[in-house]
Amino acid sequence: MAQTISIYTTPGYQPWTSPGTDFTGAWVTLIGGGGGGGGGARGAAASNRRPGGGGGGGGYTSLYLPAQLLAATVSLDVGKGGVAGAAATGDTTAGSAGGAGRNSFFGNFARAGAGAAGGGGGLTAGSNGASGSASTAEVAGTAGGAGQITGAGSVGTASTDRGAAGGAGGGGIEAADITPRAGGAGGSAGTQTRGTTLNGGSAGTAASPTTTGNGGNGGNGDAAASNENRGGAGGGGGGAGGTASGTGGNGGNGGLYGGGGGGGGASTNGSAAGAGGNGADGIVVVVALTGTAATGGGASSRHIGMGIG
Repeated sequence: MAQTISIYTTPGYQPWTSPGTDFTGAWVTLIGGGGGGGGGARGAAASNRRPGGGGGGGGYTSLYLPAQLLAATVSLDVGKGGVAGAAATGDTTAGSAGGAGRNSFFGNFARAGAGAAGGGGGLTAGSNGASGSASTAEVAGTAGGAGQITGAGSVGTASTDRGAAGGAGGGGIEAADITPRAGGAGGSAGTQTRGTTLNGGSAGTAASPTTTGNGGNGGNGDAAASNENRGGAGGGGGGAGGTASGTGGNGGNGGLYGGGGGGGGASTNGSAAGAGGNGADGIVVVVALTGTAATGGGASSRHIGMGIG
């Protein structure tokens, strides 16, 4: 039995065309786009300055479709990753939420859900940037981490399967003006699916010195190998700027495919807050099978379809 592998990584709608003669069916694998991280707030000294939350990771779906179900051409959609949430650009201003990722589709047959957006950092009680929720799919992507002002930003949730991981929350500053907080580390991906784990982006450091230093940027999440059908790691959260001045760190970008972006760090008026990180785009892989299967071909086909990358 022969196979024809078609790989789609450019976001948006596009056609898949059946190989025609002797076509028996196709394995289709999809990963949705990751959610963007939220931007950090910029507020007055002696007030709570809250960071952005991390975006959720895109989900993973894989299934076999026999030839009789499929038309000669099927429309598919590669889910785009969500955009980074903008940092507050003026004094005493909240950060913006990131953009949600887009689902990936193969006709009406298969869907992999996208990661939700991380919330923007606010200035009022209870308005730390919220975490982007987990996606829905055969294997869900994992949730992002929330921004924090009483400790480091929450880490992105690790993904132990083929779904993508969430980004981490950023670090903020409490009203007591004592300690700027570091961001969290992005979620790792694939710890149970291959010999090596994709590491989440590193946590952005808090300002040093604590009064006038700049917060560190979160690291980008590790990406899967090119054209590999597995989810990427989440971006790290940005650290907070100093209690008197100093910029907040930006969140790291999610790793291909479908990793969530990290949340941005907060800052004090007069200094820029950190933007969130971008969510990573998804992927669609179609393995078309042609010819006559040998004895036990069902198990062989499953192995072929699941073993790309």
